[in-house]
Amino acid sequence: MVKLGFRIPKYYEPAEREPYRKTMELAILAEEAGFDFGTFGHRVVMPDSPNHAAPIVALAAVAARTTRLRLATSIYVLPFHHPITVAEQIGQLDQISGGRVIFGVGIGYRDYEFAAYGLSRADRVARTVEAMQAIREGWRRGYFEFSGKHFNIPRSPVDPVPIQAPHPPMWMGGAAEPAVKRAARYADGWLSNNTMTSDGIAGRVASYARYCEEEGHPLGTVTVVRNAWVAGSRAEVERDWLPEVLKFQLDYQRAGVERPGEDGSYARLLSTGNVKLEDFVTEWGIAGTPEDCIAQIERWRAKTGCDYMNLMFTGAGGFEAHRKVIQMFGREVIPALSS
Repeated sequence: MVKLGFRIPKYYEPAEREPYRKTMELAILAEEAGFDFGTFGHRVVMPDSPNHAAPIVALAAVAARTTRLRLATSIYVLPFHHPITVAEQIGQLDQISGGRVIFGVGIGYRDYEFAAYGLSRADRVARTVEAMQAIREGWRRGYFEFSGKHFNIPRSPVDPVPIQAPHPPMWMGGAAEPAVKRAARYADGWLSNNTMTSDGIAGRVASYARYCEEEGHPLGTVTVVRNAWVAGSRAEVERDWLPEVLKFQLDYQRAGVERPGEDGSYARLLSTGNVKLEDFVTEWGIAGTPEDCIAQIERWRAKTGCDYMNLMFTGAGGFEAHRKVIQMFGREVIPALSS
């Protein structure tokens, strides 16, 4: 059975005494609804981002308010930071949460973020790989010791030590073929992005299985990320949600998430001119009535063999709409998937 998670919507209201109250309420509600895990993304020097500059800190707040919900960084832009700093923060989060952390990383793609750190975007893969090696080996051995082009660490103790042994699950995200190969070599699972088509994901999953075999590793987990929404009727979803999610997808394209020649999903999206709900969910989403969502999740599971699905409730209506969507998933979608 596929494990269902969601990107916890970010609500920051600085005028309130508890500025992240609504974000925390949605995380608690999702646990009550039966979601398996919740995720926070990671963006820096971008004040209008729906993600967090410090997702590990935000997940610690969720950990303090929940007991069962697994907590995932999806994704953490690893090349920005020193591996010891990240390993210690993830280790402490695993302790605080009682062993509920999933550590998902990516290489990043926005030039201005690298510029803010004084880093070259050209070094993002090498920095990510070195950091993954240093963190993984450190957690497994009980001490850090690493020599590379970007990071050099003398023998140093691991503290805090994660509760999960030998370490929290490590996922690597990315849509391109080299990213899938890196995930097979350096991580425990591969994480798609929300822009890939169904055929694109299925092809990458086949590649991932082949790369895991070539590395002599057991097949890792596969997580499919999809935009999602649920309502009482398809007409309501098409009217209220579809325009919002199309704008979201096109903003991703403008930010440079997909290079020309890769997958081509956005080219098709832009060329249609009038995208219908049925067209969108066939390739990119899970949306419609509860019955529609159940059937679509089962279809994605059958086509990709995914172990996890991370749903992004990118849509209209704000906090109350998010609350209703989570509750409807809990009442009418999740129970059907587990029966």
